[in-house]
This record gives sequence, C-alpha cells and structure tokens, in this order.
Amino acid sequence: MVFYTWKRKGFDVICCNKSEQTKGLKKGCLTFAGRYHLKKRFMSQDLFQSPDYYALDELLTEEHKMVRDSVRNYVKKEISPIIEDYAQRSEFPQQIVKQLGEMGCFGPTVPVEYGGGGLDYISYGLMMQELERGDSGVRSTASVQGSLVMFPIYAYGSEEQKRKYLPKLGSGEWLGCFGLT
Repeated sequence: MVFYTWKRKGFDVICCNKSEQTKGLKKGCLTFAGRYHLKKRFMSQDLFQSPDYYALDELLTEEHKMVRDSVRNYVKKEISPIIEDYAQRSEFPQQIVKQLGEMGCFGPTVPVEYGGGGLDYISYGLMMQELERGDSGVRSTASVQGSLVMFPIYAYGSEEQKRKYLPKLGSGEWLGCFGLT
C-alpha cells in the first residue's frame, strides 16, 4: 500500500490515493491525529523483501544463507514490531539480550568450546547486516559484545578467563561493555 502526504489548511494529511489530493478530503484520508496510529500500524509490520540485484546469493554457501535467513526472520518477528516504540521512549529492549545470545549473535566467530558460534566472518557480517536493518542500536550491541568484549578475551585472555567469561557473554547472561579513552 502506498501513502501520499501533503499539507492542507495547516494540517498534515495522509492518504492512500493520490487523486484525492485534488478532490479534497475523502474517505481514506487522515489528518495528523490519525497519522500516528496509521504509521504505527504499518511501520510495525516488517514487509522487507531482499532483492538480489547482483546475484550475491550465488557466492554464499547454504550455511551462510541459513544464518542470514534465521537472523532476518528473527528481526522481522522480534525487532521490527517493537523497535520504534522503544526508540520513541528512549529505551533499549532488554529482553532481546538473551534472545540475541540464543540466536548466536554474540561472538559468532568465537569457538563453540568457549560459548561462541564457531562461524566464519562472512556469517558474522551477514548477521550484523540483518540486525542493522532492524536497528543500528541492536547491531551495535551485538557487535560490541562479540568484537570488542568477547574477541579480546578469546585472543588475549588466559584459559581460565576464557572459560569463566566467554560462555556467559555468548549466551547473553552477561552483557559486556567497552571503554574508549
């Protein structure tokens, strides 16, 4: 459904039929008061379809496609319907932290033995791309947890530190942070 907006007598008008701009306000047009509810109704539905204009899917393995599609479906089902409301309230949806851990979005390149996904960097990039499509704050949370918190522990931590911290960070039980000075 395509919506057209314009100003009429000082009010924002939204309408699903462009010809109604010239005919005046008719059934199917809303003033600003109804616009928020209409926008909320349609914006919470994630109707995204991914066109593959450059045939990039041919370069991906079946595992890559499965990883991408599972995160895409998660974003459509869990992130897109709620994220605008959280943004308007300036809040972060805390319930998704555990979900992201269950999806394997925290530390996907860290080996499984330490609580990561044991995936390659193409999978990691596809996961982050799909999370970013849903919301950049959600993607930032996942990439900071995996790249700036978990990876340094995996690369430079002792065996004891890896076994103590990485599984809880990977599952979303713990949420790490990164300090930049």
